[in-house]
Amino acid sequence: PGEYHIYVDADLPTPEVYNPTSVFELSDHESEMNPILSYPNPFSNSFEIVVPDEIKGTYSYKIFDALGKTITSGSNTTKTFVVNSESWSSGIYNISLTADETPHHKLFSSRIQKQ
Repeated sequence: PGEYHIYVDADLPTPEVYNPTSVFELSDHESEMNPILSYPNPFSNSFEIVVPDEIKGTYSYKIFDALGKTITSGSNTTKTFVVNSESWSSGIYNISLTADETPHHKLFSSRIQKQ
């Protein structure tokens, strides 16, 4: 308990930290786009991610557990794909979806639950 401070005499790089508190984030053109969907939620052995036609090119996804550990990741160009979760434990998972050809690159962040 308490607060700790570490002082150094050199500039340190800021680490890239996954932020699971973000629920839904799209580019500045969010109102012009259809939403990215992940369903069903809660899910059992698999769930589907649907990306709107407005998103072009290749996009990448990562699934994290509640502790921030990457469970699975991949890249895709199809607008609909299924993520198999048969080997996952029950619990809360976080999805992060990014795209190379979209402003700000981060498209979507959401929580899903495996029963």
